[in-house]
Amino acid sequence: MKRIKWNKRSVSLWAAALLLLPCLAFGAEDACFSGDASGKKILNRRCVSVEPSPALPPGLALSDLGNVAVAVFGCDFQAESLEKDEAQPFCRGAERQDITGAFTRALLAGGVPLVERTPQAIDKILAEQKFATSGLVDGKSAVHIGKLLGARTLIAGVYNIQVDMSQLPKNEKQNFIFRGTKAVRFQSVRVRAIDLQTGKILFDVKTSVNGAVAPRPLPRLLAAYTGKIIVESLHKKSPADGVTGKR
Repeated sequence: MKRIKWNKRSVSLWAAALLLLPCLAFGAEDACFSGDASGKKILNRRCVSVEPSPALPPGLALSDLGNVAVAVFGCDFQAESLEKDEAQPFCRGAERQDITGAFTRALLAGGVPLVERTPQAIDKILAEQKFATSGLVDGKSAVHIGKLLGARTLIAGVYNIQVDMSQLPKNEKQNFIFRGTKAVRFQSVRVRAIDLQTGKILFDVKTSVNGAVAPRPLPRLLAAYTGKIIVESLHKKSPADGVTGKR
């Protein structure tokens, strides 16, 4: 029997193989999750990309935000092999509200002061005032919106999901996002905070998961994870290790 000659290269290869064992045994997606004491799924940080890094500008603290208003999240559904008769509203209002709720609960848990208006009421005011949360923000319009909302900061987010529709059976193409079919190529949550006293962008954070790692849709978990990243950055804590909840 030949003796194995150990060197730096062989040790590194064996170490890499041991790290990959969980992914090989349970699948890459399963390696992104573990269970907490209550049995809920936890999304692990190692599977999530965060841009920029650090997530928030240096020096920005929780006290800088004042009262915060959160608009209903947008939803951007991009699909390959989508036929015209299959162009259904995948990002319905109820689904967008679920994503928004997961994000706001993470903010509340971190002590972020939110205005008493619901995201739906906030959206209505923004629509009536024709206030755009993307692109450049006019300072005067921002101040006016701040007075109407009773907020110093407005947070607007969007969930993006890219799907290969050819991987879905016909009967699963409606209500796709929360069905859990493995056809996701990429998904992300992008959150933007606007200072309603100046119109300046306080931060613009994006979290994303590649489909090769997690091919199922994770809108609620990713939104909640983004909220936790923001809270921990505001409190100047260590980066989030994970977040629990429904996908």
